[in-house]
Amino acid sequence: MSPLTAVRHKLPMAAWFTVLLAAVCASGCDSSSSAQPRPPVAGLYAALAPEDVWQMIARKEVFDLVDVRSAQEYAVWHLPGAVSIPYAQLAQRAGELNPRTPTVIYCRTGVTCVSACQLLSRLGFSNLYYLNAYAEDWPFAREMASGSLVI
Repeated sequence: MSPLTAVRHKLPMAAWFTVLLAAVCASGCDSSSSAQPRPPVAGLYAALAPEDVWQMIARKEVFDLVDVRSAQEYAVWHLPGAVSIPYAQLAQRAGELNPRTPTVIYCRTGVTCVSACQLLSRLGFSNLYYLNAYAEDWPFAREMASGSLVI
């Protein structure tokens, strides 16, 4: 499993890319597939690789999986178990989520989900993760959404 990368939500763009590069380099060094995801450090959000989320789903871990893309994008495809809360509605609908439950957020590009983490953090959520990849580029995303890959 790839190590989680905690990213301070106010990092400048250059530092953000440096952290991502370090995470990619470090992921090749960890050959352990049994490591549990580490919770994010207070004030930070943890980035998850697609494989991390895949393993969490496969292990049937308890967490909220939130798709912050538009309702139209969600209707085309989404990950099993994901709830659709478009980013524009997140502040009003945050009460649908449990702030004590780990929350994994994904979007189309990986940018909006970081903004969603910032918003949820301001609303009292602390166990926040975001997908650090384009959702459509997950090697298994479309198969899971279509039902051809069952976990």
